[in-house]
Amino acid sequence: MFGNLLLKFNKVLEKAMPLVTLSGLLLGYLAGKSIAPFEFLVVPLFAFITFTSTLNMRADDFISTFKKPKFIIAFFVIFVLLQPFVAWLLSSLIFSNDPQIVIGLVLLYSTPVAVTSSIWTDIYRGNISLTITLILIGCVIAPLTTPFLILLFLGNTVEISTMHMFMSLVWMVVLPSIMGICVNEFSRGKIPDIINPVFKPFSKIALFLVVMMNAAAIRVSGVSFDVAYVYAGLLAILLSTFGFLAGFFVSGLLKGDWGTRVSMSFTSGMRNISAALVLSITYFSPRSSIPVIVGILFQQTLSAVIGSTLFGKKRRRGKGAGMAQPRRG
Repeated sequence: MFGNLLLKFNKVLEKAMPLVTLSGLLLGYLAGKSIAPFEFLVVPLFAFITFTSTLNMRADDFISTFKKPKFIIAFFVIFVLLQPFVAWLLSSLIFSNDPQIVIGLVLLYSTPVAVTSSIWTDIYRGNISLTITLILIGCVIAPLTTPFLILLFLGNTVEISTMHMFMSLVWMVVLPSIMGICVNEFSRGKIPDIINPVFKPFSKIALFLVVMMNAAAIRVSGVSFDVAYVYAGLLAILLSTFGFLAGFFVSGLLKGDWGTRVSMSFTSGMRNISAALVLSITYFSPRSSIPVIVGILFQQTLSAVIGSTLFGKKRRRGKGAGMAQPRRG
């Protein structure tokens, strides 16, 4: 009974995430100094979010996808090289006098794949195994790629402790991901069935707390709203849309089937924005987190619009070529 209530509560939170995020932003900004001392909780809260998100993943879900490495290679060209470069180029041109906004946008598009891309892949009958593969590889290499990209594009602008950033990503992304997969593997799916009803809604609450603490840091720093935030938000939406479309068209050029094109679209367009938020709080000024917060507000809505536009009709017809369903022991 209690488990069913928590599942219903989780579904309510999932539908209301834009509102939940906005509430955290407003409450954190109003609270300011009163919650700023709790900023040290951000990393463990995010580690909990990552652990919960990977509880249903299994290692053997992605082994078969290595038989077609061209899609994995194409994804990383788009995701690790092309999109961060375009983010740096456009933000540097538009915000040439505002390096903190540039930092926020480059950071936003240097983080790993959003775990929630697997949800959208499943909704539109995509290749779940490919999506999981890209998520896991992205998580494992993130401690290397994210600091490298920040150093490459912003090394002349800011001082960066790449080793500290590396370790933060290990604690926030890599270790919780490995733990989540191991729990599912060793229990053959039994433990996730027991704890997911409790952990999933609390992971949404954890994200709310992360956003709230970041907003408090913005208030304490004295950063005030200006029109640059609107332009930064519009550019972030444009860059994310570019990622979705690049994944869609490149996978088409490589003769990918339906499931592959769905998977490539969502993984290329969705970033682990929560990780970017934590990094912006920890290593840069609060102003740099503005594009990241905007990203949290629009990412799921943009995913729904893109999914409906590119895949909605075929979804309704029930086509699912190339679809691979995740297995549990």
